[in-house]
Amino acid sequence: PPRVYRPTESGVNGMLSGMGETSIGKGENGVLIVAGGQATRLRYPYPKGMYPVTPIKKKSLFMLLSEKVRAVSLRYGADIPLLIMTNPESDILVKRYFEKNGFFGLGRKNVLFFQQELLPSVSPGGKLVIREDGLLASSPDGHGGCLKAAFKSGVAGKLKERGIRRLFYCHVDNPLVKVLDPLFLGYHLRSEADFSLKTVRKRPGEKVGTFLYADGKAAVVEYIELNEVLDEGGSSHAVEAFDSGSIGVHLIELSFMESLFFKSGGLPYHRQEKELQIEGGKRIGIWKFETFIFDAIPFAGKVSCMETSREEEFAPLKNFSGMDSPGDVRKAMSSLHRKWLTSAGIRVKKKTEVEISPLFALDESDFARKMKGRKLLLQGKSLYIE
Repeated sequence: PPRVYRPTESGVNGMLSGMGETSIGKGENGVLIVAGGQATRLRYPYPKGMYPVTPIKKKSLFMLLSEKVRAVSLRYGADIPLLIMTNPESDILVKRYFEKNGFFGLGRKNVLFFQQELLPSVSPGGKLVIREDGLLASSPDGHGGCLKAAFKSGVAGKLKERGIRRLFYCHVDNPLVKVLDPLFLGYHLRSEADFSLKTVRKRPGEKVGTFLYADGKAAVVEYIELNEVLDEGGSSHAVEAFDSGSIGVHLIELSFMESLFFKSGGLPYHRQEKELQIEGGKRIGIWKFETFIFDAIPFAGKVSCMETSREEEFAPLKNFSGMDSPGDVRKAMSSLHRKWLTSAGIRVKKKTEVEISPLFALDESDFARKMKGRKLLLQGKSLYIE
């Protein structure tokens, strides 16, 4: 496994955070949220970003993440553009949702939408497939498609005109993400990296990509592909060694994105086997293809990686029930915010649901500073602070 920076309470952290804060204040950074995925596993009929996720106010993922972007903008006095990648099916719904909600206070000019492309699906024999409705079977090209689509849509060009030098990237389904974390940004800048990522220690059998070295280069290998390698000739020790799980949180230099788009042959395609209903009602096996954002890592000149705490930064919303379900995610959010209260010297019962608006505090230290000298009157079984 490659070297991973593990932050400690030290002067180094303060120095790195200072570098990140300076960069944010200069207005050099944008935020990219990939939101093309549907909420099929959640049994939700709308784009996943519209799912009501917070424990008390039931804010949607889009609203919560937009508030985080707005809070960072207000804290550092910076104009931060928010990019939303949609797919052709969800694009109109997502745009209308933001318009209906006044772009969550970010301003129309600061919210930029663009669509990922579709790739045709084929039969295992390599033939194109016609769906039940008579249209050609196709599917979105994965989160890696954002690199190409940002330039083809013209959005990346607009960012360059505004002096944006890099993008903070995250998936829409992680409500604990620290948007434009100054420490992470500072480490990225000090490392002079083209591409940076955050990781957590993997749980046994967890379905996340693994950060490692492959053929002498930094890379993230998807869990299915790594499992195939380990099953063939690995050992339990090898499985334990590859414990650095990528959580889909990155910093990417625009100059690197541009060189990747114009000079390379593009990202590799990954095949997934699915079933599809075709004309006549028959179900057949098909191959769909997608690209992954982390496949850009081997092309980067320099890569940096920071390990973070799962409890503070990673609670993906994936499934209707069981692991990574709405109940799991809300529990993780409430637990984190109870921890903030405890650190600020405020006692709260373990079963109390807590939700703290990003517009009040972005992190534990910010919350403790703002609560200094204040008192809270706790009533009932839930607490919302804004």
